[in-house]
Amino acid sequence: MKVVRDPIHGYIEISEPEFSLIDTLAFQRLRGIKQLARADLVYPSLVHTRFEHSLGVMHVASEMGKRLKLEEPQIKALRAAALLHDIGHSPYSHVFENVLENGQHEDVTCKIITENEEMVEAIGRSGLEPEDIVEVFDDNTSISHEILSSPLDADKIDYLLRDAYHAGVAYGLFDYHRLIWTLDRHHDGHNDILCTAAKGRDALLSFVLARHFMHLQVYQHHVRAISDNMLVRAIRLGKSEGVFPRELFDVSSPDFLRIFLEYDDDKMARDGLSRTEGSARRIFDSLQRRCLFKRAFQRTPKEVEDAAKRKKLAEWFRERAPELESRISTKAGVPPEMVICYLMRIDNPLSPDNAIKEPMVKVGEHLKELQEVVDFRPMEATQQCMYVFCPPVMKDQVTKAIIEVIADL
Repeated sequence: MKVVRDPIHGYIEISEPEFSLIDTLAFQRLRGIKQLARADLVYPSLVHTRFEHSLGVMHVASEMGKRLKLEEPQIKALRAAALLHDIGHSPYSHVFENVLENGQHEDVTCKIITENEEMVEAIGRSGLEPEDIVEVFDDNTSISHEILSSPLDADKIDYLLRDAYHAGVAYGLFDYHRLIWTLDRHHDGHNDILCTAAKGRDALLSFVLARHFMHLQVYQHHVRAISDNMLVRAIRLGKSEGVFPRELFDVSSPDFLRIFLEYDDDKMARDGLSRTEGSARRIFDSLQRRCLFKRAFQRTPKEVEDAAKRKKLAEWFRERAPELESRISTKAGVPPEMVICYLMRIDNPLSPDNAIKEPMVKVGEHLKELQEVVDFRPMEATQQCMYVFCPPVMKDQVTKAIIEVIADL
């Protein structure tokens, strides 16, 4: 057993077989994939990667498994699955999923685990089979799956603490040790459900609110939204302009894995800047120079007085953004690729009207939602904001065009 020093968890213990997984090309590639894409354009120290996050998730998952008294073979498979859970991430992490075809990063993860020769051999040396790891991902009735993918999973626990640390903010902090100590499990006759004991409700509340405030202050910061949307636009344009190989975007392609494993953030940016002209290059160059798009329009739905128009406008931003972008760009007389419509939405985790799944609290033999056992409830069920982004030099005409387009809706 060896140890790796980590700024979040102190010493992380890693076995020799686990180092075999870490030393594969597929895992080492994660050193070149930032956890939060270009969030460093607003929080300069947010440059940590999927590599150290994966080590952290393995450590947290192991602590959770031990607390719940899992058997050693279960913990072994759980640690391997936690370690490898992000190897399917594309350049710029979740940003790339907007352009990926025939699968998401979870599908790519399973593809690497079962089809990449070096990874399959490393898994074999660790005393496991690829299917043992995939089962943790796929069997959503098991407690191991809950530890890795649930409202209270090791992934969220690590990324909140790690992202807050690197951003230099306190919003993502919560009582980690109390949360782990009060973990519990509940079997409903079919599924094992990860939860906390009633005495852990305040630690769970701090965790849920930490996630909420990190979304408000970091993950959904408007400059982060601008940089992410610029990346999506640049990659889509690069795909259509032939800057990137088409196989990179198609999970079902026979050549997908070979090409995919060649790409990290830097490779994507270099290729995006490789052409002397083209719309993709212009946006990649703007990101490189931090010449970011600006907000030409910003409204919350409740700021739109007409109720019918409010509902219609939110629907357009949510479901018909490309058509809205086309209307605005035509009226403003600017290229359509230079107008981006984006709807920011953050659900209140303690609202009974919230549609997202939240962690559960075990009270006696029954499971209850967190908002049922705490007396803290912010007012709004959902916070939304509609944005239109464009280059600074086009801001005036785009802003004018938006007002005219809204009036015509």
